[in-house]
Amino acid sequence: MAQEVKTASPTALRLKCKSFDEMILNHHSTPILIDFYAPWCGPCKLMKTELSSIRPQLEKLGPQQVLLPIVDGDPKMEENDDNDGAVEPASSESKETIQQPPTGIPVYHVDTNKFPQVGAKNKIHGLPTLVLFFEGTEIWRNEGIIMGGDIMDVLVGLQEEGWTTTTANGDDDR
Repeated sequence: MAQEVKTASPTALRLKCKSFDEMILNHHSTPILIDFYAPWCGPCKLMKTELSSIRPQLEKLGPQQVLLPIVDGDPKMEENDDNDGAVEPASSESKETIQQPPTGIPVYHVDTNKFPQVGAKNKIHGLPTLVLFFEGTEIWRNEGIIMGGDIMDVLVGLQEEGWTTTTANGDDDR
């Protein structure tokens, strides 16, 4: 299981994961933005600045969290009839749910010098490259520098569309 470690970077958290795939799986229900970079890359440093500038907006994006109604301090739950021992939300007379604010979109930076196998596996051909994953699948990619406002336009559009896949290079005329 991954451990979250706080960093001085305003754009990223550090996760101690056994693999890149584990990191993606740890964010299965939340979009996750990966910044592939190299320390020697000038445009990568500009990209990090752009990501820092939109950090507050990124924290306001992501899927809405829906909670079950609370009764007597616990969510209403009941066993299903399939005899598999699974538990499902109980039907509620009021059918009210509690909407939580979006979870935010975390940004992780992957140094392709230290982890060339991760770059190769994700078909990183140029730097910087941003890749957005949702539910374990790549849904957006941009190779080269992109301004923070343009990133936000793409992400807001994706959120409005329910985090569905767009074109592979991010040039989807939004």
